[in-house]
Amino acid sequence: KSEIFVQYLFTSLNNQYLFDDVCQCLTVIFTSPDALKYPSTFSRLLPYVLQLETLLDQYLTIENKEKVECITKLITEFGENLTQLIVQISMTQNSQSQNFCHLVMRCTNMKGQYPIEETCSELTFNFWHALKEEITSTNEEKNQAILLEIFRPYFEHLIEVLILKGQIPENENVFTSEDKELFRPYRLNI
Repeated sequence: KSEIFVQYLFTSLNNQYLFDDVCQCLTVIFTSPDALKYPSTFSRLLPYVLQLETLLDQYLTIENKEKVECITKLITEFGENLTQLIVQISMTQNSQSQNFCHLVMRCTNMKGQYPIEETCSELTFNFWHALKEEITSTNEEKNQAILLEIFRPYFEHLIEVLILKGQIPENENVFTSEDKELFRPYRLNI
């Protein structure tokens, strides 16, 4: 029964009048402290989260920064709260966890200069940190080696992306004083 409700919520993201309310509702679901008590339920939600890429593409095409940010928040909140589940899914040779990491990487590698042209890349930092912690805290060496092999390409690409994202633009005059205040901690977090 809950799956029908979730389907309705994800479908309702296409309704401009319901978009903000649906985002808030999904945020509550994704960030629930009890989420890990229901791994099978949340693993069934992962395909819906992966489908957010279509909406992300639509809003990027029409340059709707607010909705791009909302979709990015949904993706990253799901990942941050359910990193353990994503890692567990990756151990079953299921490509959904890799597809999820690819989707988060798209958000990290959002086109444009932070914070002037994009504000989404910063939203992904907590997910990447949580994923690193989950992988490195795995007790069994064999499993940790498998996880490192699975996720290493994402972290290598993340390093490349963040090196570029953290560069100060050649023309620093594009930054207002407020932009500089936002960019400083962004660079520190990188």
